[in-house]
Amino acid sequence: MKSIILRKRIFACLLDYLIYFTVSIFYVIYFGNKDHEGTYSVNGLKALPVFLFWLLYFIIVESLFKATLGHYLLNLKVVQIDNKEIGLKNSFKRHLIDIIDFSFFGLPAYISVKNSEKGQRLGDLFAKTTIIESKK
Repeated sequence: MKSIILRKRIFACLLDYLIYFTVSIFYVIYFGNKDHEGTYSVNGLKALPVFLFWLLYFIIVESLFKATLGHYLLNLKVVQIDNKEIGLKNSFKRHLIDIIDFSFFGLPAYISVKNSEKGQRLGDLFAKTTIIESKK
């Protein structure tokens, strides 16, 4: 995989999670409960929108537009390994592994991308997808 695409992927991922965490933090501060130490938290059904936003942003948006906002801004898109368009199932499968891919500061994803033939992270390998540069 070209190092330029790898750098774009890393930056796109950082942008996407910056968006996700920013929205989530504002939600928790606005709708959460403040404890005696000044920490905000949401519990029970109040925590559901944080998960639903993750689902909407990463899976639904990606399956509809073939890219998240971060990937779109950097001219990247997700495709199946045979270059066909992805669907909801592909997007769900590739993000199901995010917790592993992005643990240890993304080291598993980085190692996988650097060592797989088509530059795939673990989620991509599981979903049979990859990232390519898009032509707008």
